Amino acid sequence: MTQVVVQFPGVNDAVKGQLAQDLARDIKMNLPNVNHLVTRERVDTQDAGTLVSIVLAAPAIVAFVDGLWMWMKRRNQSEVTILLPSGEQFSLRNLNSDDVPRAIEKLQNFLKS
Repeated sequence: MTQVVVQFPGVNDAVKGQLAQDLARDIKMNLPNVNHLVTRERVDTQDAGTLVSIVLAAPAIVAFVDGLWMWMKRRNQSEVTILLPSGEQFSLRNLNSDDVPRAIEKLQNFLKS
């Protein structure tokens, strides 16, 4: 299992917080076996959290990326950034159904390494 973090670039902290809470609710409802936590980007702030930290096992990757894509479509959210424990990050922008397999492959390749 590995932990990834979802960030919301290009919006202010208040919107980041709303997006983080909304994505966490969506994960809880639609992916109950995926562990997640809303966390703060900076410890010196008093916000409820602007990041979503997710613990993924290999079997959950497909469901997570598919769920993230559906959430982005519903929220009209055009971009998220995925931070990997290695420090590597990649952005998912304006996802369409053709992009989902590539995002799944990226996360699966990371977990294999």
